[in-house]
Amino acid sequence: MRMGEINKVLKSEFHLSNSEILIVNHLVENPNKKFSAEEICETLKLPKGKIYDLLNVLEDKNFVKVEYKTPKLYCIDNLKQCIESAFDTEEKSLLEKERKIMSELRSMNKKQLDIKIIASDEELYLIRQKEVMRCKEYRKSSFNPYILIEDETPRRKYRQNVLDTIIEDNVDLKWVITSDKLSDFKIPRVVKILKDILKYDNIDIRLSKIIPSFDVCNDAVFIRTTHATGGPYIFIRSKEFAEESAKVFDNIFNNAYSIKKIIK
Repeated sequence: MRMGEINKVLKSEFHLSNSEILIVNHLVENPNKKFSAEEICETLKLPKGKIYDLLNVLEDKNFVKVEYKTPKLYCIDNLKQCIESAFDTEEKSLLEKERKIMSELRSMNKKQLDIKIIASDEELYLIRQKEVMRCKEYRKSSFNPYILIEDETPRRKYRQNVLDTIIEDNVDLKWVITSDKLSDFKIPRVVKILKDILKYDNIDIRLSKIIPSFDVCNDAVFIRTTHATGGPYIFIRSKEFAEESAKVFDNIFNNAYSIKKIIK
């Protein structure tokens, strides 16, 4: 992969600034050299007051190796390993945020929340459709793409009804799907259905290694209690909890890979 393509990944996937990308490029172009912050600053004409902040970001994300001398020395000896390590760091950070959300839920006073256990598929989709009908943005997660080609079942009918409501009411849908294999998204039936869904501008579907264990709609959160399809779910109505859950979901979604690029 050329540096131009790598730079796009650094910006889109890791949200590095132009100055941080400039530093990465400089270190990659000099693989056998170690530089002090002052040397990097002078070579790249970067503001002296910001150089340590820039380098600290790259260090925190595991993009640079640091030799703790006086002064500190910075280098990149293997960009591929750095990117893999950065991905691992990002995943751990997102998982930690999700664990924090779940911990906060357990510590909340149940009396302050509207909590309901949903045991049946029918009840789940009826409540979900009702919530979708009154929202502008819906965040949805699925553990694999095979739900798209599920044989005729009541569950598929319920799911299609929710999707029809999203399309008809022009609800913005953020949908994260996970899978161990990209080949799962090459199955002709899956590709066809995904293309039919993605032709609507209000729907965006992405692939992620990390999958949120919940859906968010308005001030409501549907928490999946197992990785199995269907219930049981915990339904929680709380504006504060929904807002925090939406932040976690968006972190995962923004770092996920567009399905459009896979099936095109």
